[in-house]
Amino acid sequence: MLAFDLARKLFEGSVPMDIPFEPMPFQTSVINKIVPLGSHVIGLPMGTGKTPTTVKVIIGQKHKSTLIVPTDRALIAWLRTMWQWDPGYLKRFVVLAKKYSKDVRAEFWRSHAKRKDLHVICNWNLIARDLQHIQDNKIRFSCIAGDEYHKFMRNRDTKSHKFLKAMKADVNLLVSGSPMTKGAIEALELARLEEQ
Repeated sequence: MLAFDLARKLFEGSVPMDIPFEPMPFQTSVINKIVPLGSHVIGLPMGTGKTPTTVKVIIGQKHKSTLIVPTDRALIAWLRTMWQWDPGYLKRFVVLAKKYSKDVRAEFWRSHAKRKDLHVICNWNLIARDLQHIQDNKIRFSCIAGDEYHKFMRNRDTKSHKFLKAMKADVNLLVSGSPMTKGAIEALELARLEEQ
């Protein structure tokens, strides 16, 4: 399903299609520092606008292909934020959801193998399950934005962790509102992601 169509169905008439607020000074600082650079962790406290900040960065970087990987619960929040900040940009995206079978998703990845302008929003569980199809079809994203990455960074055995390590992207935006608790171990994992 096209992300714009889903967002229009969910939000048209109830959520205005305009910038809901100007970025706060610290968000502007984050946006200005990240837009021209590569991979980053966007670690802001809960409720301070990580999703709008990340959306603004993605829009500002103008990637040829983008994969946004939110949690199940956050997918609607991502769509809503993109609807508000830049509904035209949202028209580029396809949403892969649970309702699509494994075979339908496999065919999606096969049929989009040669596209250089693929923009997808898909939750962590599904994208981790589809890793083999993505790799088999040599699909590469210029930007991967992973929301709530701390949930899988702590456990290297999860499919989601293996997915992020296996995927190659020019830019990885790792978004989290939770503090890291293992300090040095998680910092090393992030450094390894940067080396790829």
